[in-house]
Amino acid sequence: MTIQWGMEETRANINRRFGTAQFKLARASIASSVARLDYAKYHYSEVSRLLKRFSKKYLSVEPLVAVVSGEVHIRRQFEIFMMKTNAHSIACIQSIHAIPDLMAHSIYFSLGFNLLPQPLPPEKVSAFTVMDLLKKTVAHRQSRDILRAFCADDPAFRHVAALANIAKHRSVASARLNEDSTGAREDRHEIHFAAFAYEGRSFPNAKLLTVLVPAFEAASRCVVDSGIEINRLYEIGAV
Repeated sequence: MTIQWGMEETRANINRRFGTAQFKLARASIASSVARLDYAKYHYSEVSRLLKRFSKKYLSVEPLVAVVSGEVHIRRQFEIFMMKTNAHSIACIQSIHAIPDLMAHSIYFSLGFNLLPQPLPPEKVSAFTVMDLLKKTVAHRQSRDILRAFCADDPAFRHVAALANIAKHRSVASARLNEDSTGAREDRHEIHFAAFAYEGRSFPNAKLLTVLVPAFEAASRCVVDSGIEINRLYEIGAV
């Protein structure tokens, strides 16, 4: 059975401890975290839908090389397909990449850290600055561990984060259509991210599914587990 985050309990806890204004701050970040998961799921489903439709229409008989080097109008359809695929892939990556900082804000406001005598400047609130705050109190370290397990330790998220940073600062991370001509693979056509290096770390050529799905699942766990931990901290009087 999947354990869900009791958000109504969170609302009641924050309202009772800090008041409505504080809850509104926390709610905005919590709602944005959940929305980003929905966006990521939508964009991933669009990539899958586009691939299925294009493969069925143009690649059920002809090999990929014939399509991309064939008639002009078919090549144009391939270019449109890849443009849409890349747009949805990048949007999915960016939504997953946003989760750590959004959840850091959710925790920051839910635990009232902005009301401390020396709060962080608003522009300095991030996953890593909030993790530094959380490690200062023994009772809060589980929240830190949840954030860290996702944004620092999860290999799929590290891949997504590198793709997001390259797309933001260097060049758009390109998704490519890969075709298996051997018949050994279950899916003849797959979307792949090309191999690349970022900040001294190498990332191999990888199927989009094997990167985005585990990263999405890790992001979902981070959101739910962080919310459950917020409620637990109120329950034990650690807020």
